[in-house]
Amino acid sequence: MEKTRKYYENVDILRGFAILLVVLGHALAVDNILTSDSKWCNAVHDFIYSFHMPLFFIISGFCYVQPESYGKFFLRKCRYLLIPYIVFNLVTMIMQRLLPFFTLVENNLQEEIEQILFHGGSIWFVYVLFEIVVIFPFLAKVINSNMGRVCAVFILTVVVYNLWGKSTSFFCISQFTYYLSYFVIGHLLRMLSEKDTKPLKTLEKKQVKILLGTVILIADLGMMYVWKQFIWDGYIGYLIKILVALAGSAVCYLLLSMVSDSRIRYILKQFGQYSLQIYLFNGYFIAVSRTLIFSVFHISDTFILATVNFVVGLVCNYIWCYFIFKIKFVKVLCGKR
Repeated sequence: MEKTRKYYENVDILRGFAILLVVLGHALAVDNILTSDSKWCNAVHDFIYSFHMPLFFIISGFCYVQPESYGKFFLRKCRYLLIPYIVFNLVTMIMQRLLPFFTLVENNLQEEIEQILFHGGSIWFVYVLFEIVVIFPFLAKVINSNMGRVCAVFILTVVVYNLWGKSTSFFCISQFTYYLSYFVIGHLLRMLSEKDTKPLKTLEKKQVKILLGTVILIADLGMMYVWKQFIWDGYIGYLIKILVALAGSAVCYLLLSMVSDSRIRYILKQFGQYSLQIYLFNGYFIAVSRTLIFSVFHISDTFILATVNFVVGLVCNYIWCYFIFKIKFVKVLCGKR
């Protein structure tokens, strides 16, 4: 049994907004022949991809709870992450053979199996998240709620990624070492949030949030421009990249924390509750949408393509998940609690 902690509604809402950004990023399809030359598609895509996946790992680190029994914790993560990872990769592999016109992937069967076992398959996020969460309890014991130790672990992940991790794709080591940093940051933010400090209380004021969010957004866009112009590698490039990701995540949190409309908050919470499943099914919905729009209806307008892909990938996807998960064994296969 795990220790219970305070429930943070805004984090649940943030997760819902994060999956909305994931679907939007996929809907823009910048690698598609129709949208690759679209300036607005590329601009929005670059902005979303600068922070949306780090944001998910920050949220995961924030929501991490120290398990009392590692064995039960491990089995639970296998149920909620490993089972859907295997199921959806196998389904994708079969569909690529039966319906090749739905996918842009052209790997043979052996390459597909190797991708699933050693490189994260078609849903690398689940693969990497599973790796991190099953290892993090051991790091958490070292950290032991000590701020200095958290910072030391963060610095260590930065060094490991830059010296060795980013050049190693086997077992998704590059993604593991990179996103572990954000998971640690999320864990640190949870520790800070549980301390009664005046700076955190100051952030509760709406005027402060607006001012701070504006400043961070401007800084974020400036850093993105500088990084894109110089394409820095090494520690400087990594530092700018991580600052951009943190800035984008902070702006999202500040923006959503000011949303008071109960209907909007409820909708985002609903998306948040189904975030993993929306992510898992998203590729299938957008593949169908893209094929119908372009190949069947012969619509080539980028705005229409992106809009329909987004609506189908989010709204239709959510409705599908809501009803399909009334079947118990389907919930298990999809990692739904």
